[in-house]
Amino acid sequence: MYIYNIMNILINSTSTNFGPAGQWVYINGEGFVIDGTTVLLNDQPVENLKVYHEGLIAFSIPTNISDGFKSIKIQTSEGEYASDVFFEVGTPTQPPTVGSIAVNNMDKWIFVTGENFVWDQTSVIFNEKTANCFVYSTFSCGFSKNINELVTSLTLTTPNGSVTYNLEWLYGLLDNPIVVKLH
Repeated sequence: MYIYNIMNILINSTSTNFGPAGQWVYINGEGFVIDGTTVLLNDQPVENLKVYHEGLIAFSIPTNISDGFKSIKIQTSEGEYASDVFFEVGTPTQPPTVGSIAVNNMDKWIFVTGENFVWDQTSVIFNEKTANCFVYSTFSCGFSKNINELVTSLTLTTPNGSVTYNLEWLYGLLDNPIVVKLH
């Protein structure tokens, strides 16, 4: 594996390094330039590139890219960063699992961590409603609810199966955001 960095572009962390074509990837780092950053995977431009500021970029994996390990090259007028093994394009093949759920009543979101969530193919059923679960990575997703709505049960579904959890016992424990580990 090679990594080279010319000038001042640095990757500190990524939101994920595995997922299907279309998966969003967030990179925390240094040296990104608004209106002056290019990102390539295997010499193919990424889609939907957003440079939020010099320390954060986001993009989606090209929809027409093949499965397998991909190199990355980030270029700006200030320098270049490259790595031969950055991201593996692929889709989880196992049913979803849940490791923890964070209920944040302040901003109406429920965040789920686990495994085998599939970009644009993970849905959640709660309170007799079906919604898309926004997949941050194969191990985390989130969905919004109405501010005063109690979610007492949820079912996450991917093309590989479903998992259901009863959350009734969570409410009344705290009025603030909570995180519960499920085993």
